[in-house]
Amino acid sequence: MQIWIAVLFILISNTAFANVIKWNENNINWLSYEKGLQIAEQEKKPILLVFYANWCGASKRYGKVFYDDEVVNLSKKFIMIKVDVNEDLSLEYGVRYIPMTLFLDSKSNIQTDIRSSTSEHPFNLNEENPNELLRLMKKVQYKLNEVSIKPKVILMNH
Repeated sequence: MQIWIAVLFILISNTAFANVIKWNENNINWLSYEKGLQIAEQEKKPILLVFYANWCGASKRYGKVFYDDEVVNLSKKFIMIKVDVNEDLSLEYGVRYIPMTLFLDSKSNIQTDIRSSTSEHPFNLNEENPNELLRLMKKVQYKLNEVSIKPKVILMNH
């Protein structure tokens, strides 16, 4: 009987660990919520906040987007925070679906205008292609004056 209990425990443990999402932790500096807010304010950096769940297929696919080289490079200009949807914090942010990506300024104000083009789930970004995430990361940088290059205006002579 003890052998069966031990085997069952090992199977359950292996299944639980196998479901942990990979977020490219080797190349992206993911921080806890509290630490991330503190550093964002100190360094005056915008925040990319992701709510996810290890059991969620869409969250698993979305985690792969963070392996894109351009996402990795842009992530260095952000404070990167990921929060398991099971934490109480998801209630504070009104998380109704996952994965959910929010952009905040360095003072933790949500940038509600930085959103997906999908009206049904405006903070659910394309979990299979990094282009939407990249577009929004660049938009945040420009909006919060992280990018000094302004679009060129070309005047035409008549």
